[in-house]
Amino acid sequence: MAVETEKEIIEDCQNGDVSAFQKLVEKYYQEAFAMAYFWTHSREAALDISQDAFVRIYRHIRGFDLSRPFKAWLFIIVKNLSMNYLKRYRRKRIFFSDLRLEHQPEYEVSDDFFEREKRRDNLQQILWGIRQLSETERDIILLRDIEDYSYQEIADTLGIPLGTVMSRLYYARKKLAKILEEENETSK
Repeated sequence: MAVETEKEIIEDCQNGDVSAFQKLVEKYYQEAFAMAYFWTHSREAALDISQDAFVRIYRHIRGFDLSRPFKAWLFIIVKNLSMNYLKRYRRKRIFFSDLRLEHQPEYEVSDDFFEREKRRDNLQQILWGIRQLSETERDIILLRDIEDYSYQEIADTLGIPLGTVMSRLYYARKKLAKILEEENETSK
């Protein structure tokens, strides 16, 4: 049995094949959830947003331009839904205290426990630093360093030249490093 390409799956979706759409959902749902969670820091909101994104994709798949990357379309939909969510719930403050790398009982104390806690604290600090960046800087770091998009995929997704991707990423990382360094200095 031949493996279908993404383009063939989308063409099948455009022709009304529900099982083809299910293949798209299975392939990209976790990625959509992760992006929504990155922006909202709410598991429940990320679940709702990722589901809503696929409802919108299903409704508009027939108009999708097959010459464009699907991941770019998904990114834009999830980002817009996430930004709308944040506008509606602006009064709620976002805390990273519920972020856990692993579940670890509080009473268990070992070298592994301290190492995990240190990694969790470092991750929380990095995520806090990312939240201090501008939206453009956050997007480029999310796509490259968290979602592992290639430079070309980022250029296609954001609609900017490849050179701009590289320079924005360089300056965003540099700014993030400075933010984290300054935070470390003030917390000493």
